[in-house]
Amino acid sequence: MIKFGVTSLSGLYHRYTQFGRPKHASLLLLRELAHNPEAGAQWCDRVVTQIRMPNGTFRETHRERFRILDSLIRDIVSARYPSEQRLLVTDCGVSSGTTSVEFYRTLVGVFPNLAFVATDLSFTAVVVKSRRSPWAIAFERGGGELQIIIGPLVLPGQGRISIGYPLNRIARRIACGTLVPRARSVLQRVGTDFEPECAELTVDGYDIIVVPMLSADCLRLTQTTPQFRCETDDLFHPTRRPAHLLRAMNVLTRHYFDDHSLRRAFRLALENILPGGLFVSGRSPKGKPQELLATIFSRESDRLAVVSRLNGGCEEEDLILEAAETISSALPIGP
Repeated sequence: MIKFGVTSLSGLYHRYTQFGRPKHASLLLLRELAHNPEAGAQWCDRVVTQIRMPNGTFRETHRERFRILDSLIRDIVSARYPSEQRLLVTDCGVSSGTTSVEFYRTLVGVFPNLAFVATDLSFTAVVVKSRRSPWAIAFERGGGELQIIIGPLVLPGQGRISIGYPLNRIARRIACGTLVPRARSVLQRVGTDFEPECAELTVDGYDIIVVPMLSADCLRLTQTTPQFRCETDDLFHPTRRPAHLLRAMNVLTRHYFDDHSLRRAFRLALENILPGGLFVSGRSPKGKPQELLATIFSRESDRLAVVSRLNGGCEEEDLILEAAETISSALPIGP
């Protein structure tokens, strides 16, 4: 059997196969959505939801998946800080930014001086598209392939392809040995002449296209609201960014990383939290707000305290508390 992908905006209305399995959607559609004023967050979600990054994480996202958690955090923060506080918030691993926009809007109604930063490894993909043949390869900024597009086929660049689609498996194997190296060599030839700000560049019969992986809502907010920013960051080598509130949902989980890596990431995250500030972690297994697992912690002077739990709390709570014990209470931290 073979599974075709979605290569047009109209195709997003029919994004499942006759057997109910989701189709992969071309990342090039994100460029069209970014310039479409009527494009809602759900359209971007449908494109990015199956994108797997080279580090094993998915960019899966759903609107309102954190709705209940957002309200709970707002109430807790409101009880801790006055409304005139310049509240520093960092939201990590945000994918398309859909849930960050919702979180920002929940908080800014109470804290008008809010300073909100949404972070992820990358917010753009680079697509090498042939002008001679109907194929394109999408890469993340580090060079790993994200997607292979060959005519009506849209193949994941990372992860496995079901044995139920042998022709897709064969097509990717052939593409990885031919088209992917060719596309990567085009990027290497461009070298330093290609800047991230450049939307499109033509080189030797190939178009090199920068594709935003943020929802149209998130892009518009970054362009119109100085209080809301998107910045690249690696949770295992984070930028120094002090925060009164730091959230890391659906990213630092055992589903993706081993315990040793998670302890390190949690420790680095906790070091950015100002005294008395909050750290929120957990995951939403099925994307339903009612089934979300999360714990809200407070960084006290000598320990990390649990403030609230949803549905039993974060599954990595033990690792977070272990990581907190390694942080010196004398560590200088401030804005």
